Amino acid sequence: MPFDHQSRTNTSGANAATANTAVSAKSSLKGVGYGQGQAALSPRGQAVQMDQKAGPQKHYFDYARLLEDQKLEMTVGFGYSEKGNHYGMMKDVVWWLEHSGFKAAGADGEFQRFSKNHDFKLQTDKGLETVTAEVTIKIVTPKAGAKDAFLDGMANSDVVAYAGHARYGVGMDFDDKLSTDEQIVMGENSAGHKSGKYKKGYNQNMRNIVRGQENDLERMSKEGKFKKDKYQVMALSGCKTENYLDEMRGGLMAGKDSSNLDIIATNDTTKARASSEVIISFIEGILKQSDAEKIVKTMNRQQDGDRHFLDGIQDNKTTPY
Repeated sequence: MPFDHQSRTNTSGANAATANTAVSAKSSLKGVGYGQGQAALSPRGQAVQMDQKAGPQKHYFDYARLLEDQKLEMTVGFGYSEKGNHYGMMKDVVWWLEHSGFKAAGADGEFQRFSKNHDFKLQTDKGLETVTAEVTIKIVTPKAGAKDAFLDGMANSDVVAYAGHARYGVGMDFDDKLSTDEQIVMGENSAGHKSGKYKKGYNQNMRNIVRGQENDLERMSKEGKFKKDKYQVMALSGCKTENYLDEMRGGLMAGKDSSNLDIIATNDTTKARASSEVIISFIEGILKQSDAEKIVKTMNRQQDGDRHFLDGIQDNKTTPY
C-alpha cells in the first residue's frame, strides 16, 4: 500500500504553539494516502459532508467529565509503516510536545510519557473557574507490547488518538501487515461478525491474515474492561476508519455509547504526510477546549479535504462550559 512520510528536522521553536505553523511549515511531501488509491466516499461519508456544509454548528466535548479528577490522560498511537515512517510522525509530535511545555515523564513500560500542568476553564459550584490539571500523554509506537498498550488506552485513557493504517476495517496495527503479533482485531472474528450483525473487513487478503485471531473488543468486553461511567474521546485517523463504527457503536465495546464515547473517524483515505499535523491539531484543540467541529475542521485542513467527521456528538452541549 502506498505510504510516504519522512522525518523532518526541527530547528526553531519560535512558532511551536500552533500546529498550523510549527510542523506544517516544514512539510514538503506529496499527498500519498494510507490506503491504495483514492477511494470513493461511502454513503455515510457523503452524508457527513452534506451535513458539514449545512451550516455552522458547535458542540463541545464534555471537558468537565474529562477533567473530573483534575487529570487528563491521553494515549497517542502511531501505526506501523512498512517503510518505517512512523518514526518521523513520532518525532514531529514529540518535538511539538517539547516546544509546547511538556516534559518527559518517564516511561509506561516501553513507551514514552510526557506531561505538564495546564489551565482549563470549568463550571464549578462557585461559577466559572480556572482549574489546573495534569495532562499526561503516552506515545505508543510500533514495538513489542504496542497493541496491549494502545488497547489499555482505549479502556482507561480519557482521550485516545491514532494515526496509521486502518488495515481495511480490521483494526489499528503496530507491526508488519503480514504479522498478527501487534495487530488489533476489531472488524473480524467476533460472534457478531459470524452472525452478520457486523460488517467484516473489506479486503479478503487482510481477513485471511487475521483468520483465527481473537476479536480484541469482544474479549475486552467479556473481561469488563470498558467502563460505562467513564467518558472518553477517540480520534482514529487512518483510511476509512468509519468501518470501525458498527463494532464500536453496535455493542462490541460493552457499556460504551454516544453518552460516554465521542469519536472522530474518517470517511476516505488519508494523506500520510499530514499525520503529524492531524494529531497535533487534535491534541491542541483538546487543550484549548475548542468546539468539536472546529477541531475536526482543523484536522481536515491538514488533509486538504473533509476526511474526518464526528460521531456521537449530537447529544453534547452546545456551550463550552
